[in-house]
Amino acid sequence: MITPREAAFLTIQKAFRDEKYLNIEVSNSINKYNLDEKDKAFYSALVYGTYERLITIDNIISYYSKTKLEKLDQNVLAALRIGICQTHFMDKIPDHAAVSETVNLCKRFYAKKNSEHFVNAVLRAAVKEKDDWHLPDKKDLSKYLSVKYSVNDWICSEWIDNYGEKTAEELLRSSFNHPKMTICTNILRISRDELIQKLSSDGIKCSKSELVPNGILLLDNVPYEKLSEYEGLMFVQDEASQLCCIALGASKGETIMDACSCPGGKSFGSAILMDNEGRIDSCDLHINKLSLVETGAKRLGIEIIYTKAKNSTAPFVGMYDRVLCDVPCSGLGVLSKKPEIRYKKKEDIEKLPKIQLAILSNCSLHVKEGGVLVYSTCTLRKEENQNVVENFLAENKSFSLCGFECEGKEYEGMTELHPINSTTDGFFIAKIIKKG
Repeated sequence: MITPREAAFLTIQKAFRDEKYLNIEVSNSINKYNLDEKDKAFYSALVYGTYERLITIDNIISYYSKTKLEKLDQNVLAALRIGICQTHFMDKIPDHAAVSETVNLCKRFYAKKNSEHFVNAVLRAAVKEKDDWHLPDKKDLSKYLSVKYSVNDWICSEWIDNYGEKTAEELLRSSFNHPKMTICTNILRISRDELIQKLSSDGIKCSKSELVPNGILLLDNVPYEKLSEYEGLMFVQDEASQLCCIALGASKGETIMDACSCPGGKSFGSAILMDNEGRIDSCDLHINKLSLVETGAKRLGIEIIYTKAKNSTAPFVGMYDRVLCDVPCSGLGVLSKKPEIRYKKKEDIEKLPKIQLAILSNCSLHVKEGGVLVYSTCTLRKEENQNVVENFLAENKSFSLCGFECEGKEYEGMTELHPINSTTDGFFIAKIIKKG
């Protein structure tokens, strides 16, 4: 029988060694080790907590360790990271228990002489100065923010340049606010009020979204297994993505293209707004992902979605009333949901704006006169958002920005949603009209 700490140790070790996607590794480990609900919750909190605070944790370890991080044995480093996560960032765990259990990890998984004494000494020293993370000098603000909020410093530097120092730090601080799950009601089968009543009667606390008409906020953490009881009545979708469907504004009988559709949420949301009448071509570059769209549509009773494996930068045939380009992006708007994005290298995303503009430009050729083109991302980068749209509009004079309205609120043609004191992801939406 393996403990949740031991499972977390093995997951952290493997995730870094094999550069695995963290959510996949967590899911596999939960199944492999057969953790119960209580242990599963602690295990997940420990793994994700360690991963999302990694730069901060490593900075603390570096201060108290006489051996440089790159020279530490990887087993010892994994144990120290888990230990610091518990002592510094998990309030309900007594420090002495966290230190003791971390030392035990070394005894079980690493037999090298004195390794447990080294881990014990580093953790005890760090606990004595628990409130001092030994951050860099604020004179180098991007470096200071990088270590304090555990993101690569190029992100801090960009956000300071684009939003100013105050907003940049607020965005970074909000990346630790883990948002509650949001679902979209399948009003083809049930009203939002009826679904809220049904959820509430089953003990699931929830409330209406104030931003979008079909959204419901789940106020407590609800396991996916529990939500499976409501399959067909709803699907998981952030308010920002639901707002993107409102901006697209699909109506009954229209032809729609969702150019980068997987896993299909925006196709589902648009089909619901169309009252399941018309046609939606849900396209994606990866044919193996399209089964997610097909399965989801069948579960929801949606009959107007047709999947196509297609590269949206390449020529194709067809004209549409409305086209949605929810393009591949750096994902900086969802740091709180995907901690691995914190550590992306800038060189890995430098080609994105060129690809994004190519998708937008190519898809624009298939918008009917008077039709709508929507460009969206889940990132907060001017290079991938405003700059792409402005470059497109400069080259395509027959298109112009158009504002939109939802739940009594007016949105500009280019709208950026920030997760600061908000229930949404960081998101960008541009609504563009083709002159008729």
